[in-house]
Amino acid sequence: MSSSIVNADNAISTRLFAEWITSRYSFSLDKFISIQEPTIKKIIDDSIFHKTLTLEGGFTNYIAFNDDAMIIISQNKVESEQERSEVFFEIFAKDIDTYYEYYKYVINLDKASKLDTLVIEYHSFALTQFSQVSANIEYFEKDIFEHTINDFYSPYLDTQLLFEQYLKSKAPILQLTGKPGLGKSKLISLFIRHLIENQKYIKNGNVIKIARPASSEVLADESFWVKLRQNNFHALILDDVDHILQKRNESIASSEEKIHNDIIRKILTFTDGLTS
Repeated sequence: MSSSIVNADNAISTRLFAEWITSRYSFSLDKFISIQEPTIKKIIDDSIFHKTLTLEGGFTNYIAFNDDAMIIISQNKVESEQERSEVFFEIFAKDIDTYYEYYKYVINLDKASKLDTLVIEYHSFALTQFSQVSANIEYFEKDIFEHTINDFYSPYLDTQLLFEQYLKSKAPILQLTGKPGLGKSKLISLFIRHLIENQKYIKNGNVIKIARPASSEVLADESFWVKLRQNNFHALILDDVDHILQKRNESIASSEEKIHNDIIRKILTFTDGLTS
């Protein structure tokens, strides 16, 4: 497969190129679909295509084609490496069946790219010395969780079934209770691994975002819940909260019980929003 670079600045060549496409391929949905940037190389390096072109203009357009289909990938140009470059693809094919064959081909490559670059973004929330909620953010490679062994609970608990039932249910809370050493923390790691292996639950890009408050004081602060809503976290992990999840005390006798009731109210308000 050969590759060449074409300058597509003049309108005549663009018109002729469009006519050439319609003469070769009779079906397209005229629809651009977002994909991951690493998927570009997977497509243009694939030997199933006779040739690839790169057209430089307002966007960088990569074109891979053969007798059956053409895939046009458009990537916007960014000013710095810190900016995220958006990538979209469009398919032209000889018929509808071929179109969907190549559509599935691109989507499967993109899923592989997403898994290759998947990271876990871990936000640990705490109060600063000025009583403001601040997050310390750490990034973990998915390999850390992929090596978590799942034989601790067998044959007493099918963790895959547990996580699937939870994720498919309308229940926003999964409560794990038990004495120290029974494996609650390991279940959390297995749950993250389950998200990694089932990317249908990951809605925003290739990052799994997890929030973990360091204290009940953080849970009592309204700004913490605002940050949760604004940043689209996949999971909120609460440690040692048995005392928080107790029944609310309607007759408030102390400031501690008032904080407890306020936390419960905030948790219920937040989780109600997840299911609505």
